[in-house]
Amino acid sequence: MATESLKKPGTVTSQIVLLGAILTLGNLAQIIHRSSRVFLFQQAQCLIYYKFADPSKIDAQFQVDEALCKLGPIQSRLSMIDGVDAFLTCLPPLLVLATYKELLARVGLRRLVILGLCFSALEVLYTMAAFWFHRDWATPAALLSFLFALIGGGGVVRTIIIVKCIADIAPPES
Repeated sequence: MATESLKKPGTVTSQIVLLGAILTLGNLAQIIHRSSRVFLFQQAQCLIYYKFADPSKIDAQFQVDEALCKLGPIQSRLSMIDGVDAFLTCLPPLLVLATYKELLARVGLRRLVILGLCFSALEVLYTMAAFWFHRDWATPAALLSFLFALIGGGGVVRTIIIVKCIADIAPPES
């Protein structure tokens, strides 16, 4: 079993605390990333809208005042994009969970969690680059960031792996 090396006497509590901290920080980072993505999607849609509706609202840094982005057409499109993004984010865990169960037994917990964290970081970097470099194609490019979770598993798979490991190393009487 992949968690056998974690079952050392006297260190179970510290290992559970460490795994809990990794889980908490990973989920917190995911929440912060998600809220910033919504803002960046809004800015991208607002920029596209005002390119055609009123180009004078776009400043020299290709930004539009956030108050101008609260129009119905922009928010409607943003809601649709956010729904598509949420759906695409849910796909990788469904597709890779069985594979990760086998990988956990073969490569071990540490490598699998590190792989997941690395690809989560790459997903964030890719999203930032998509919004930074692609003015017109920012939204479609950023929506493709879910592909990184196909390799790393994403937050859901990371949570399942860590919770499984905590359950494996916790003493039966607790």
